[in-house]
Amino acid sequence: MLNADFSDRTYTAEVMKTEMDGIEAFKGILRLTLKAETESQTDPSTGSIVKISHGFLSSKLEYHRFARTITLADGKEITIPRPITIRGQQCNLYDVFIAQCRHHTVVAVPFHDLAEEFFPRVDDSLGGTNTCYEKLNITALVMRLGASGATKVLTRPSGDQIGLSLTRCHLAYADQDGRTSNLQQIRMTGANLGASKEYRSLVAPVLNPHDSTLTVTPIILGFAHSANGVRKSSATTDRHGNFKIWIAPGLRRLIRLFELLGVLETMKDVTESTNNVPILQSKTIRDAED
Repeated sequence: MLNADFSDRTYTAEVMKTEMDGIEAFKGILRLTLKAETESQTDPSTGSIVKISHGFLSSKLEYHRFARTITLADGKEITIPRPITIRGQQCNLYDVFIAQCRHHTVVAVPFHDLAEEFFPRVDDSLGGTNTCYEKLNITALVMRLGASGATKVLTRPSGDQIGLSLTRCHLAYADQDGRTSNLQQIRMTGANLGASKEYRSLVAPVLNPHDSTLTVTPIILGFAHSANGVRKSSATTDRHGNFKIWIAPGLRRLIRLFELLGVLETMKDVTESTNNVPILQSKTIRDAED
C-alpha cells in the first residue's frame, strides 16, 4: 500500500484532462519524480481502475516548518522530510502523488509553495498530449446549488441517486463600490450547510445580488458527493478554484476524487478548462492583491 510521509493533511492538487486516455500524461509526469512506486486500485463506487504513483520531489528549499519523526509500516523510524544529497547539494524529499483514471490525471503535493515550483515543470512535460487544466467556478457552483446548498445531480442506471452538497463556504463582503466593509469574511463548515437557515440567509446576497447593499462573493468552497444519501468523496478549493484534497493512509479521497470530478462535469458551467497553469494564475492574482 502506498503511504505518504506527510500524511493526514490537505494537499494542493492540479486536475488535468486529455482528449484521449491520460496514461501518456501520467507517464510523462512520473519521469519527474524520484523513487516512484505505482499500483492500481479499483474505485468501489464506480468499478473504475485508478492508477496511482507515489514518488518524491527533491528540493534545496525548505517548505516545511519543522522536521519530525514518523514510523513507517515496517516499524522503521525516519525523519521527514527525508534528506538526500544530489550532485553534492543537500536536498529534501517531499511527497508527490500522481493518479490517473480515464481522461483525468491528478497531481498532488503537500505544500502550496512546492506546487508553485513543481506544477510548471509538469506543464512542460505535457507538451504534445493535448492536455488542459480543470478548476472549479466557485460562484457558479454556489448559484447552481441554490439556497439549499445541495442538489440531486443524476440517477445512475443502477438506481443510485447521486447528489452534491456544500460542506464549507467562505464568503467575502464589500460595499457596492468595492471597498472593504465592516464585515469582511464569514467562514462556515458543516456536514450539509444548506440544511441550516443561517447558510440560506448568508448566501442570499450571492443568489440575489440586487437585493443587497453589500457585494458578497464566495471565495473558498468545500463540497461532497453522495450516493443515496451516503457520502462518497469530498474536496475543497483555494480562492482561485484550484482543488485541494485530504491525503491519508489508504488514499480513499484521492481514489474517489475521479468520481467527484465526473459528477461536477455533469453540471453546466461549474468547471472551467484552461491551457494556462492554474497555480501560476492564482499566484499572479495573489501577488497583485498583496
